[in-house]
Amino acid sequence: MHRHLHVAILIIILIGLLPTTKPVYAAAFVVNSLADTDDGTCTTSANGCTLREAINAANSNGIPDTITFSVSGTIYIQNAGLPPLTEGNTTIDGGNGHTVVISGEQLRDANDTPIPAHGLGIASKNNVIRGLVIIRFSRGTSVGGAGIYLYNNAQNNLIANNWIGHLNGLPEPNTGYGILVDGGASNNRIGTGDPSDRNVISGNVIADISIGNTTSTAFVSGNQILGNYIGTTVAGDAALPVTPLTTNLGGIAIEQYARDTIISGNVIGGYLGSNAAGIVLFSNSTSAGSPSIPRTTRITGNWIGVTPTGTVIANRIGILVSGGAVYGAIDTVIGDPIDPVGGRNYISGNTNGGIVISDTQFATGPMTIVGNWIGVALNAGGNPFPVGNGTINQVNGGEGVFVGRNSVNTVIGPGNVIVGARTNAIRIRSGNTIVRGNYLGTDPTGSQTTTTTINQPTVGYGTGDATVYIENGSNSQIGGPNPSDRNVIAAGNFAYTGSGAAVLIEPCTTCTANSNIVEGNYLGVRADGNGILASSIVAESEGLRLSGVSNTTVRNNLIGGVDRGINIRNNASSNLIVGNRIGVRASSSETPGSGTTTRKDGIQLNSGSNNRIENNLIAFTGQANVNPFSTAHGITVNSSNNQLIGNRLVRNGRLSFGHGIFVANSISGVLISRNTTQNNEGDGISLGSGANGGLVAPTFNPITAGSPIVTGSTGCGANCVVEIFTTSASITDRDREGPVFLTSVTTTTGGSFSANVTGCLGYITATVHNPTTGNSSPFSNALNVSATDACATPTATLTVTGGSSRVVSIGSTSTYTLTLSHTASVTRTYTLNLTSDRGWTSGPALVEVPPQGSTEILIGVLVPFTAAAGDTDTTTVTARSDQTVSNSITLTTVAQAATITPAQPVVSPGYIIERSGNTITFTHTVTNTGQLTGNLSVIRPDGSSGLPAFSGTPPTGWSIVSATFGSTTLTAGATTTLTIVVNVPDSGTLIAGDYPFAFRVRAVSQQGTQIFTEQSDPPTTDTVRVPVV
Repeated sequence: MHRHLHVAILIIILIGLLPTTKPVYAAAFVVNSLADTDDGTCTTSANGCTLREAINAANSNGIPDTITFSVSGTIYIQNAGLPPLTEGNTTIDGGNGHTVVISGEQLRDANDTPIPAHGLGIASKNNVIRGLVIIRFSRGTSVGGAGIYLYNNAQNNLIANNWIGHLNGLPEPNTGYGILVDGGASNNRIGTGDPSDRNVISGNVIADISIGNTTSTAFVSGNQILGNYIGTTVAGDAALPVTPLTTNLGGIAIEQYARDTIISGNVIGGYLGSNAAGIVLFSNSTSAGSPSIPRTTRITGNWIGVTPTGTVIANRIGILVSGGAVYGAIDTVIGDPIDPVGGRNYISGNTNGGIVISDTQFATGPMTIVGNWIGVALNAGGNPFPVGNGTINQVNGGEGVFVGRNSVNTVIGPGNVIVGARTNAIRIRSGNTIVRGNYLGTDPTGSQTTTTTINQPTVGYGTGDATVYIENGSNSQIGGPNPSDRNVIAAGNFAYTGSGAAVLIEPCTTCTANSNIVEGNYLGVRADGNGILASSIVAESEGLRLSGVSNTTVRNNLIGGVDRGINIRNNASSNLIVGNRIGVRASSSETPGSGTTTRKDGIQLNSGSNNRIENNLIAFTGQANVNPFSTAHGITVNSSNNQLIGNRLVRNGRLSFGHGIFVANSISGVLISRNTTQNNEGDGISLGSGANGGLVAPTFNPITAGSPIVTGSTGCGANCVVEIFTTSASITDRDREGPVFLTSVTTTTGGSFSANVTGCLGYITATVHNPTTGNSSPFSNALNVSATDACATPTATLTVTGGSSRVVSIGSTSTYTLTLSHTASVTRTYTLNLTSDRGWTSGPALVEVPPQGSTEILIGVLVPFTAAAGDTDTTTVTARSDQTVSNSITLTTVAQAATITPAQPVVSPGYIIERSGNTITFTHTVTNTGQLTGNLSVIRPDGSSGLPAFSGTPPTGWSIVSATFGSTTLTAGATTTLTIVVNVPDSGTLIAGDYPFAFRVRAVSQQGTQIFTEQSDPPTTDTVRVPVV
């Protein structure tokens, strides 16, 4: 026992003799001399500590350090640059008054040549530079010249409340950069977003801030530029007066090897050099897979070209993504897709454009532009007003957003307001661009536009030329199938294309612009769908112009408040115009006085063949024409060999002038089938001299009482098609019109016909067309067939499934399911009238119901971000065909603040792989950004099930083999992989080029009994590139 006690005592004694760990104390150095000398010590004696001595001391003591100043004035660096901070955990604090100036002006050699050096160098971690003024450091061939230089191991450093490149309101430039982040420096902050930490970085020669790696291949990652004034005076209300230089890149340059850079909350302006921009992103790579290409830059909440109170501090370009003979930036996001309002950038007042993605020889992108106000400023009271982008008399540049050639997968929207551009709000020169959910050429509420012209000194909300201009590329989409995809687009003016269209698709002389889609937009019509944007219709303005293009789809747009609805010209061929509403409100009401009107024709087909105009509702054309004798038609055809199928044309023309359809003199091969017309000022169909071979309308023989069979003759010969239309006695204007399609029959020898008119409404008219030549006749005069006993007025009934009232989160879309059934013995087309008091609701204009059958109707309701919790939309839905009117259904939608986020899949950006073998594998990450667990599946861009689909026709033998998730169940915040395998065999006839395919990821989640279905948006596009051999 005693032995054990002795051992225990010995252990205690030995422990007591061990060295103890001493606490690490911070060292405090006070600079009390403005000299630039170094005697090897930093002391508290008079003039005993220079800045150079303090830095050397901090670098050598192994503990955290603070360097402050008891003197104020200018420290002129001489003989050599200051030593960099190499140990880390050092704070240099110049105080709050910016009274400590570090100048490189006297840093010269014996020949009075500037010695290249940086103001302060940082090559270590966790340092803070605060409250200094740093000026006049010179750049050599490739070294020096930055006010602050972060490099190599510089991580987690903070640069706060400094003035760099200016003093006393004048430029005192560093001849390189204000701040240069280089050589692998990562996770550093320039500012914090707190005004007390704001840096004012202005006047420096190459750029005020540059992030990139010029010395190695290490990534420069996770750096943040937050809440600074860049290019401005210290008050942030004017640009620093500098001489624009061709060597100046601009305010912030994001360069090679930059990753995950965040630029947020800054005021950036004053960069007017011929190559400058507020923010510029570029690389030096000619290889698609090069790691040097800057990636994943996020730009949110900045004021670029304008101050928060509306003062213009112009840049040449707000944001420039520069390409040229290299690959451009990848996965850049301008704005915040999760919080579009909170992440909004104001990009306005810039002289040559708001956002420019340059024409490039190689690919740039993908890029997302969401929630920004481009061309809009706020005044001191916080109210918006237009300042635009571009300068007076500008015809080249000046766009709100310019999407240059070889931009890959650019998505513009939702939530952007792009206005006041001297030329176009958006100009597109690259395929696969998506524009969705924006207000273009309108005020931020989407309720009005005001004029911008090329030569006015001030701008309105409108644009100086066509608002959206697709000049080159295929598979771009303006709008989309969902209510949230809808753009509200005002008509533009005539700066340089000669088209004042809301949307213009017209290739340049070296371009093609085929196979694009314009879907679901409001063109010239307010966001609520109940009126026009312009205070008065601008002469020669258009909703849409297609010029020299083919295979374009124009679907389900609402067009009004323009001179012409759609203008098809310059040999535009094989285009599909389907399901649009022209001249009416979103409600599709045909009630007199309810239209949004076009002053001239609803659709003008001036040049081109094999265009198909189908199932459009066109009404009230010519109603606002200032010339009472000017003729306006629903559709005018000035070109042969086109098809008009199933359109409805109502109340077109004015003062007895104007037809539903007019085919001009000598035009032939215009197939006119199943078009219904009613109450037009002239005829339903009118043919000019010699048009459609002069084919005349059918004639009826007298009816036989009690028999449903009606006979007649045509001048068309055998195997022609006679179409019978019907109307009730309540419609007095029934000659040469066809309000309701009834049936069709084929002529026999000599052109005679026999038709069963069961289901008629009292009167019938007829047309005939030759299915071989396409030539079609006008309508005949009406025949009273009530004595046939075959006529009856059917009933129609609307029902709703799943409830007629909803509470929907702000920013979300809900879909109501209705069913329309009727007792008619023939197929009927009904006009669907939707009256939405807030304009949140959308649905089809025309609904076809089979004999004694029913049709499901989907009504979408979008609760906009501008709604407040408790706002209520009441929508009334009815269906009408002649005198058959269904019951009404009332849908009630109440906005609520988002309380739960369903599983929301976010897919990593699409990319390009060059074909080098017979199989290619694309790998994506899928992240659930919602709050619920989701079950994942791959769907096609249109929402249908299936593997990803090539955008066009792929080479022979190419196919998507599989799309496999690492896990199909994804919890909130979790990430999984999606692997897509593509077979790309060499068919022997491969053509060099890009072959894109697209997909979405769907996530189904559930909370209680409520099931949510969300999908990644926009679609992700991957591309197989066949290189030039």
